[in-house]
This record gives sequence, C-alpha cells and structure tokens, in this order.
Amino acid sequence: MKLRAIAFLGILMLVAAGSKPVRAQIEVSVRTNFSDLDQYGEWIHVHGYGTVWRPYAEAGWRPFTYGHWVYTGEGWMWDSDEPFGWIVCHYGNWYNDEELGWLWVPGYEWSPARVEWNVTDREIAWAPLAPPPLAGRHHHRLMHVEWTTCPAPFFTAPDIRTHVEVRAGPVVAENRVRVYGAPPGLDFVRRVVRAPVVTVVPNRVSVARGERPLVRVEVQSQSRPQVVVPVGPRFRKATVRGSEQQSSEVRTAPQQDSRQRVVPAENDNSPQTAGDRPSAKVRVEQNSDRDDDQNVKVHPKKDDEIRVNVEPQ
Repeated sequence: MKLRAIAFLGILMLVAAGSKPVRAQIEVSVRTNFSDLDQYGEWIHVHGYGTVWRPYAEAGWRPFTYGHWVYTGEGWMWDSDEPFGWIVCHYGNWYNDEELGWLWVPGYEWSPARVEWNVTDREIAWAPLAPPPLAGRHHHRLMHVEWTTCPAPFFTAPDIRTHVEVRAGPVVAENRVRVYGAPPGLDFVRRVVRAPVVTVVPNRVSVARGERPLVRVEVQSQSRPQVVVPVGPRFRKATVRGSEQQSSEVRTAPQQDSRQRVVPAENDNSPQTAGDRPSAKVRVEQNSDRDDDQNVKVHPKKDDEIRVNVEPQ
C-alpha cells in the first residue's frame, strides 16, 4: 500500500514538473505567431486564459470602433483602421477585465468579425466575442456586456465611430421594437441606409510568423478618412508612485514646488513686528536631496540676520 502511494506521488511530481515547460512552449509559440502585436501592447499571463495580449490604449478605447463595416461573400466584415486589426478583429476573443482593461485571448479560427450582434428595427449593435467560460466560474458574458450601438442609417458609414455610442442594450421604449441576435440582413441594411451597398472581394494574404500561418484580409479601393488610432507605445501604462497612469515616459523625480511659505519656528514664541528688524538679512538653507513640497521655517540667529531653513512638509 505504501509503495503504491509513493509511486502515485512520484507520478504527480513528474506531471507537475513537466507542465511548466509545456506551458512555456505554448506561450512562446503564441507570441511568435502573433509577433505583429508586440509594438502595440504587452503580453501578460492571466490565470485560466494563459498568455493574453493587452494593448497600449488610451482610456475609453474599445475593440471594433476604429474601422467600418463592408459586405463580403462571407457576410459583414470589419475593415479595421488599426494596423493590428487584421489579427485581433478576425482571430481570438476579447473581454474587458475590471482591473486590466481590454484583453485579447489568442485563437486561430478566422472570421469576418469576431463579434456578436444585437439588431433592432432602428439600431445595429455589436460587441466583441467573449472567450469560452472558465471551468467552475461564472462567465463574464452573463455579468456585464456593453454594446457599440449605431443608428441603422449610418451602419456602412466610413466614419462610423462618430455615430456610435456604448451602452448596455437597445432602446426598447416602443412596444413594436424587435431584437435579433444575428447579423443584419443585407436587404435590411440597403433599405435603411438609402445608399448602394456593394459586395466587396477582399484580398487574402498568407502571413507566416511561426508554426501556424495566419490570413491577412485586406479591402482594396475603399475610400476612408485619415484616422489617428489611440493605441501604441505612447499610450503605454506606467506606474508612478503606486498609481497607474497613461504615459509614454516614466517620471523619475517629482517637480520642485516653486512656492514657499514662511512659517515661524516652533521655538520662536515671541511675536515680531516689521519695525523690530528693519535691515535683517535672510539666508536660505535647503537640502539638495529633497525636492518635495516644502515649508520655510525662520530661526532667529543674530540681531542683523535671520536663518531660513527650507524643510520638507
């Protein structure tokens, strides 16, 4: 019996020891296959999901906002204005972590747009497709979902981001509003936008960065406005004095406060008037290794001189 128990424990130890190299190999493979994302974000490890990508993004940024919708033979496709959109909008899944912000979970199944839909007679809404639920946990998809909602007439606008708003769900104030959990039909869109909606044929280019090649789908001959995307190294989050800030530089030293306040010293209890020392001299003594917010304390020294010692507050 003891021998069996010892053998069982030995097997468990071997499995545990071998799992770390395997996980490390998977993480390296993921980062290699999606190395085009490196300059626009960071790779972090999240329990349950493993290696995920966190974009360097401005506060308020969300996926599937900078770009527009085009119709292809495979349905509605998101044509992203972001240089990394060909990956994160067509592969993998997104979820919004309360502490870390938007995180992209890698995946290798391509689709025209990794979103789910919420369509009414007047509005078209979409949300990033969430990853599968973690075992033994409530899925965040059931907790809180915010939809990028667009009035139906502007659904195919090149500058669609100027027409959308983010909210929890469709407006159903009227009794006859119907909600569909599927992409909007082509005939419906043609009717509401009151403009021609053509079917485009995108170019498909194979991109090999690692063991698993990816497909980059590009839409040619599409007029689009010049867009400044708020994602990149200059929006990298830096930790300054324990708080997370949006910054491209880490401030290594606080700025010196140029304001000074003269406060009587504790041992100087005798009130002085301006006429007591009409020609007093002042000497400022300041510690060079401290540049915090400071008080200036006055210490009487001689009849014709006052020592001013600048001390941290």
